[in-house]
Amino acid sequence: MYNSDYLTSEESDYYGQSNATLRFIIIRHGERMDVTYGPGWTQRVFNYTGQYVPYDGNMPPALPYRVNVFDYEVDTPLTMNGLKQSWNVGNTLARNDLPVVACYASPAIRSIQTADQILNGMGRRGMCLLVV
Repeated sequence: MYNSDYLTSEESDYYGQSNATLRFIIIRHGERMDVTYGPGWTQRVFNYTGQYVPYDGNMPPALPYRVNVFDYEVDTPLTMNGLKQSWNVGNTLARNDLPVVACYASPAIRSIQTADQILNGMGRRGMCLLVV
C-alpha cells in the first residue's frame, strides 16, 4: 500500500533553499469510528458471518483487513469525515507551500490513515510513510 522509497533531501530541494527552516508539524488523527458511533460499534457493523456492513453514510465502504474483527475496538479506523478532514489538512499544507521531507505516524490504523490522506491531499502519496 505504501511506497518504501525514501525521498532524499537533495530530491526534495528543501535543504537547498537558502532560507529553509526545519519545521515539525504535529497533527492529531481525524474523526474515529468509535468516538462517532460509540462503544460496541463493531457489534452493529459486522453481521453473524463477520462481514462488514456499514449502515451510515459516514462509515467507510470498506475497512482495512483484520483477522479478528474485535481488533477494530482497540485500534479503530477513521470515518469518512475523518478521511476527508485528513485530506483537507494535506491540501492546505500544499497550498501554503509547506514542504514535507518525511512523514511519521504511530502504528495505530487511524494514524496511518490520517498520514496517508494528508500525503494524498498534498499530492505526495508516493512519498515514504514511516510508521514508528
